[in-house]
Amino acid sequence: PDMKNISVVFQSLEPGVNAQYDRQFDHIDVSYKLKNDPDGIRSAVLHEIQHAIQNREGFTHGGTVAYWERRMKEGYDSRKESDIQEARDAEQKLQQFREEDPDLYRDMMELDAMAPNLPRGAMNWDTLEQLEEDPPEWQAYDARRDELEEIYGEKMWDFNSALYDLQRINKRPARTAEELYWDTAGEIEARNVAGRRNLTEEQRKNTPPILGGEDTVFAED
Repeated sequence: PDMKNISVVFQSLEPGVNAQYDRQFDHIDVSYKLKNDPDGIRSAVLHEIQHAIQNREGFTHGGTVAYWERRMKEGYDSRKESDIQEARDAEQKLQQFREEDPDLYRDMMELDAMAPNLPRGAMNWDTLEQLEEDPPEWQAYDARRDELEEIYGEKMWDFNSALYDLQRINKRPARTAEELYWDTAGEIEARNVAGRRNLTEEQRKNTPPILGGEDTVFAED
């Protein structure tokens, strides 16, 4: 009931910010740019009111782009959950190799470190004809790889597959701070409130709210 007393004040806010809820002082700031936009004000205030309710009820709250930028600088893993899980699976496979055959693990990691950062010699991919000889670094790599194949056989290629999967996954772009903000649980909830503001009673009954998924993130309290 005390929500009826919450103050709503027009302020000059950062570009792109329509409104914000101040948890410390329990008030809502609305951007001056919305002053002549009644529905925009209603949408923004409803969104921030939900943040005020989250604060009162102990629900998971929203976040800001700056908050997620700070978390990422502190080492937060901003990848999507599916990418994190794929990386874990590949790491577990490599760890299994390490435990079951430490010699294989050592030799293959040394081979991976040998991979040159320069192109191979030119090749005609239609005929598979080698047009230019590979640089000496690649020749040394290939020779060592052939030696290891003689020693470890198919196990070498199984290891390579797991290592390639991990390297491929780790090259995928992580989420930006803006994307994390969009995926924050408290923001999803507040957007639902604002987004459903013009639904009729019947539409509310028949339209489920947008829920988070496996990539939803939670701002720390």
